[in-house]
Amino acid sequence: MKKIKWISYVLIFISAFTVVYQTNQRSVENYVPSVATANAQEIVPDVKPVGVVANPEFKMEEARSLGDPNAPIRMFVFSSLSCSHCSSFHTDVLPVIEEEYVNNGQVYMTYIDFPFQTPAMAGSMLARCVPPEHYFSFLNLLFKNQSKWAFKGNAVEILIEYASTEGLSKADVNKCLSNAKLRDQIVSDRDSYMKKYNVTGTPTVALIKGEETKVISGSSKSKIKSAIEGMLK
Repeated sequence: MKKIKWISYVLIFISAFTVVYQTNQRSVENYVPSVATANAQEIVPDVKPVGVVANPEFKMEEARSLGDPNAPIRMFVFSSLSCSHCSSFHTDVLPVIEEEYVNNGQVYMTYIDFPFQTPAMAGSMLARCVPPEHYFSFLNLLFKNQSKWAFKGNAVEILIEYASTEGLSKADVNKCLSNAKLRDQIVSDRDSYMKKYNVTGTPTVALIKGEETKVISGSSKSKIKSAIEGMLK
């Protein structure tokens, strides 16, 4: 009789342990974030992550595009304001592409914010808050002076000074940087394009002509020009 009772106690203990273990396992699985969610939390930890949106084709402001919207080739530039390779790409490669293909109506180029760090996110937000006609001049300013702000502990304070040159007051800057909807949109757009074009790093360029799409990682001017020439044939 005592042996049967002892066995019963053992079985009850095993059952209880199994339930607790399974519950903990489910909690751990539910806690692990997706890649998109983790990235969103890294950028803006105080804002609820938005993840990948259903439709990656969102309406883009004309201020973030250059060239003729009816050009045969659509070009997306995925870049981060705190990426040193992106800075070189923006100052050395894009001007050539703009001069040779954008200005003559062959390529319609759109800049896509791809921030993965807080300074880059702040810069991207401010670029969208300056007057639309100053968008690219502000990007040029930030990339040209990247080493002076992007890797500094007081990056936001320096950005406030830069933004003032484009007509934003300190109150305007604070209002812009506290705009959770804007931050969510930038993260959502970034994650959508990351998924659609399999962007694994910055800078990356996506070239689209009809059903043909070419994605080029890195900052090789020759590869981009070769791809454009091939698509124009």
